[in-house]
Amino acid sequence: MSDGDAGTKWMDARRPNSPFHDITGHVPEPVVTNQDGWGEFRCNGGSVSVWIQD
Repeated sequence: MSDGDAGTKWMDARRPNSPFHDITGHVPEPVVTNQDGWGEFRCNGGSVSVWIQD
């Protein structure tokens, strides 16, 4: 969540090469984790995003 500007955060999802989507619909683009299970997850400014694996 963000109470300021939009931003991203690298997180270890522990799911290599896996797609995730924001179930709130605030961020329409999916995130696909890398071969080590890390992904760059986004949140719009003044918003919240909840990412789940597809």
